[in-house]
Amino acid sequence: APKHLKGGKVAPGMEVVFKVHFFPRAAQDYACELACITEREKFVISLAARGPRACFEFPDGVDFVLQPVRKQSQEAFLL
Repeated sequence: APKHLKGGKVAPGMEVVFKVHFFPRAAQDYACELACITEREKFVISLAARGPRACFEFPDGVDFVLQPVRKQSQEAFLL
């Protein structure tokens, strides 16, 4: 948004775009709320950023081939 509109007023029917830049200080989840106030109402926009998550890719199936009934079996696969 233009510098002269930061925290200022916007005429009815007009729009203003504010870019939100996110610079995390740690690998965690972040959340905050942006309050927008008009002459008649106040509404809150929730902003959230998720930190890194573990990413696993599991195979669609694991083939144990033929195994005897009631016998323990195991199969290794790469994640």
